[in-house]
Amino acid sequence: MSRIDYTRKVLTEEWCIADVQTVRDDLGDDDAFTVLEKLTNVGADRGINWKIIKSVADSYFPDKNNFLDEPVGVLAINTRVSNCLIYFGIRTIRQLVSHSAEDLLKLEFFGKHSLLNIRKCLNVFAEARCIDPLYLKNDIGEDE
Repeated sequence: MSRIDYTRKVLTEEWCIADVQTVRDDLGDDDAFTVLEKLTNVGADRGINWKIIKSVADSYFPDKNNFLDEPVGVLAINTRVSNCLIYFGIRTIRQLVSHSAEDLLKLEFFGKHSLLNIRKCLNVFAEARCIDPLYLKNDIGEDE
């Protein structure tokens, strides 16, 4: 038996799809199996634990919910709009989507063009991350 076959055998005896889904319940069976396959590259001789399983799962399948805590700068909004949001304490996507379009339009130096820029960038960001734009739960991402 080759070393790779031995490693796969050990992994399949020790860890299973349900284990991967314990640390990442959003992964389906196929994705969880892919994580198990990637763990063979880590090597069973180094030891595999829950933290390593989660780390490998996150590196191959980023958690779609983590995007809310990313800075607004990742949205590629223009600098003036970004600076305006930061000035008013809106630093993360979570903080941004907690405000309605009406709330944002009340901010000083924040107008309709700023709102349109944010809407466009939120939609592009959501599409790139395969996130349903409806997940943003408010009227910022809606076109008028």
